Amino acid sequence: MKIAYLFPNFFFIGAQRAAAATARQLQKNGHQLSVYVIDHQGSMQNEFNNDTTTIEFKSEHWASKIPFLRIFSWPFELNRILKQQKPDVLISICPQTNFTMVLHRLLFGKKVIFIGEEHYHLSNAIKNDPGDFKRPWRYLYYFSLKNYHRLNIVRCVSYAAAKDFAEKWQIPKNIIRTIYPAFDLARIRSRSHGAKKGNAIPVVCAVGRLTNQKDFALLIKAFAYVSAHSNAVLKIAGTGPEKQALEALVAELGLQQKVTLLGFVEFAEELITSSDVFVMTSIWEGFPATLVESMALGTPVISVNCESGPAELIENGVSGILVENRDPNTIGQAIVELLANKTKRQAIAKKAQERVEKFSLESTVGELENVMMQEFKNQQIKLT
Repeated sequence: MKIAYLFPNFFFIGAQRAAAATARQLQKNGHQLSVYVIDHQGSMQNEFNNDTTTIEFKSEHWASKIPFLRIFSWPFELNRILKQQKPDVLISICPQTNFTMVLHRLLFGKKVIFIGEEHYHLSNAIKNDPGDFKRPWRYLYYFSLKNYHRLNIVRCVSYAAAKDFAEKWQIPKNIIRTIYPAFDLARIRSRSHGAKKGNAIPVVCAVGRLTNQKDFALLIKAFAYVSAHSNAVLKIAGTGPEKQALEALVAELGLQQKVTLLGFVEFAEELITSSDVFVMTSIWEGFPATLVESMALGTPVISVNCESGPAELIENGVSGILVENRDPNTIGQAIVELLANKTKRQAIAKKAQERVEKFSLESTVGELENVMMQEFKNQQIKLT
């Protein structure tokens, strides 16, 4: 089968990483793969196999010359590429590229099986991160959602997110499929480069963009409790708009010797593997990739049980710890208790590594292949 992916860019972030891992496995399974990218920024291209065809949007349409109208030129460029490449399936990985597919279908009709991926729990995202949905993009996204029924399949990355799209946003249930993101577990483990635990001082870590969604402020406040009961240190890897506010909070709480904001870390897997506990305090998630990666690397995880994701991944007390409220002291207490119990940490880490096998490339990509093949057969029947 000829399969193409539509990327907005090649930045090394969650949806792009998962798509690249899936693409590699699809090629391994014998499919012919192409990648179309709207804006060739970032280093993700190195994540694809050498024989992957990569095509960048040229945006020769007149609308591409006007910043606000550029997004409306994308369907025309996509149509040019589809005419040349003739894939059987096109998979879009985010709302912006989904909008491109929706508009293409409105303008040019059905030519290819379109699968749009959604990595959001949308209601939570809009409620807690309204800045990501500013006008005019908010209106374009709503327009796109109203026309998702024109896509062949809408893939959601958690059952909670799928329920939200069906019930709150009226996406037809018959086109929604829940398929967890694919993780190249062997590749994740190899990127730890042999790092090991055994710190003289316990290390707690967290990884992610420094944004309101990730709520590292809550983790830092929780660490004020930890520092009163343990000599552990906290290391946070990532960059983002909340950096200065978080630095100010660390200073305000007098935690300069306990909390370090590392900035960008190329191989976060090394940090995670060498840490004693990984903690996630997000306000919302679609499906938390860093939790899966930490579990795969053998580091026990503690997560706030935000809606969508953690509870589908972690069995509380068995493969990780779920904290049911956003009280800093409660989170801090969970960290202190886990740090104090090495036997429990080891047991959780072992069960977690077993649990993440469900999210391996072989398992997840197999589900996606079944969905694509069934839709391909359905389309062939309609044509006869």
